[in-house]
Amino acid sequence: MAALGVRVDPQVKKALALGGKVNIMVTLANGTDAILTELAGQAFADRTERLNAVAAALQAHAALTQTVVLDLLATFSGVVVTSYWISNQIFIKGASGLLVSALQGL
Repeated sequence: MAALGVRVDPQVKKALALGGKVNIMVTLANGTDAILTELAGQAFADRTERLNAVAAALQAHAALTQTVVLDLLATFSGVVVTSYWISNQIFIKGASGLLVSALQGL
C-alpha cells in the first residue's frame, strides 16, 4: 500500500515468512481527527444531536475511505473481516502473506 502508507510490523513479517497466518488491524491513514475537529466547532441543540452527528459523520467517512480495502478483502476467502467506523480501522483474522502483499500494493 505504498499510496496508502502501509507499514507492516516486523513480527507480522516474521510470522508470514514461516508460512503462517496472522490477525492484523489495518488503520487507515485518513483517520478520524479531521472529522472530530470539524464537529467540535459546531453547535448542537443537545448531547443526543451531537452524538448522532458524530456517529453519522464517522460512518460516512469510514464508508468512503475503507471501500478500496474492503473491496480487495472481498476477493480473499477464509478471512474474517470486521470494519470499525469509530476508529476507521479494519480487523482481519487469518491474513495470509498473499493478502498482506496485496494490501501493500494498494
